[in-house]
Amino acid sequence: MEPSTVSGTNLRTAFVLLLVVAVTALFLAVTWPFFKPLLLGALLAGLFHPLYRWITRLFGGRRSLGAAVTLLVLLVLGLGPLSAFLGIVLQQALTMSDQAIPWLTQHLGAASTFNVQEWLVKKFPALAKYMPSQEQLLEQVGTAAKTAGAFLVAFASRMTATTAAFLLNLFVMLYAMFFFFRDGDKILERIFYYTPLSDEDETRMLTQLASITRATVKGTLVIGIIQGALAGIAFWVAGIEGAA
Repeated sequence: MEPSTVSGTNLRTAFVLLLVVAVTALFLAVTWPFFKPLLLGALLAGLFHPLYRWITRLFGGRRSLGAAVTLLVLLVLGLGPLSAFLGIVLQQALTMSDQAIPWLTQHLGAASTFNVQEWLVKKFPALAKYMPSQEQLLEQVGTAAKTAGAFLVAFASRMTATTAAFLLNLFVMLYAMFFFFRDGDKILERIFYYTPLSDEDETRMLTQLASITRATVKGTLVIGIIQGALAGIAFWVAGIEGAA
């Protein structure tokens, strides 16, 4: 082979390699923000794959329908308790505001004759000499209210952005889970095609990964249940309303 031909072949090979590296880098740059939901979708698809197989058998082997129904079942099981929890939190917040606003209006409103300074002195007589005046206390309360209002506005803005990002990641995860359920076997087969592992090693690796994932999820759920139960018991012992 002539030197010019060899040189041209090397240049083409180098160009193709550089092009592959550049395309791979661009692909990773675009998909990196969605790496976590994609990874979580893959793990959950592997964790609930037995459920998918069972549902698919119920529908006569229709994989797409089985994947869609499996996602629907998981959404109901996951979002149901979450919605109930958020409803309880919202109800408690509304109850607290209904109780706090009349008290503040009665004792700290413009028409109120309630003297905060005297009330604090009666409650904490040892701190009487350090207690600020009524006007200073009201001024501090007003400053605290303004600070709290600004914090709530900033918190609401952050929550809006966080909620939007959460919904986007949730959509990406569910979308990926659908295809991981339906075509997971083909995807794994294609991935392992490019690895030097034997079939036995591939099976062992998948088994260990599924076992670790199940153990992690189950451990997290058990710890969460125990913590919630202990917190509920502590609130009930303390006499906090609604703890039970």
